[in-house]
Amino acid sequence: MYLIILIVFVALAAIIVWIADWTAGPRRPTALSILNRRLASGEIDRAEYDKKRRVLGRQKHDSYWTRLVAIQFLLNAHVVA
Repeated sequence: MYLIILIVFVALAAIIVWIADWTAGPRRPTALSILNRRLASGEIDRAEYDKKRRVLGRQKHDSYWTRLVAIQFLLNAHVVA
């Protein structure tokens, strides 16, 4: 009996999480996806891409805020240049 209640509870929790994720809207691009897009569109050359890729590689274990700053840097870099 308790097993059935537990299964129903876990299933409801999974459905709630799925609905919350589905209704959250579009995801923000990652720093790497922005960097790849800029290379593909010709905004940056291969040398600059490699330099920024190494910077992003060092931030692999950094916090959410550090990654957010890196994304802002990549987005604003082509505006200034």
